[in-house]
Amino acid sequence: METKRDIRKNRVEYENPISKTTENIIEEENTLKEKMKFIAMNRFKIVPNREKDFENIWKNRETHLNDVSGFIEFHLVKGNSEETHTVYASHSTWNSRKDFEVWTKSEAFRQAHKGAGEHSSIYLGHPEFEGFEVII
Repeated sequence: METKRDIRKNRVEYENPISKTTENIIEEENTLKEKMKFIAMNRFKIVPNREKDFENIWKNRETHLNDVSGFIEFHLVKGNSEETHTVYASHSTWNSRKDFEVWTKSEAFRQAHKGAGEHSSIYLGHPEFEGFEVII
């Protein structure tokens, strides 16, 4: 015969799967935060009809990122086109702001950006940097 203690114990065991599911969700969110702690973006305004040139520069360049500590991923995204320009943004994800900052002072960074001024005719102004710490 089950005692009150056995019944309470069974109830706790019955409730545990729900609690563990919640714990798993929280753990997954924390793991995601650890993987995506800092996002670095540069916004570019590109002269009309030079979009393909800009895209080809990025497709064919050596990024020197794959062996950099803390680097997670990179994307080049295209935004709206207006009469005066088309917006693009480079989007890199890092384990931390510090990892990104260390990269900006590295030889890999210098190599990735060498010759950047050679294509100044396709840009309207300098890229605009934005850095974001990931919250969620």
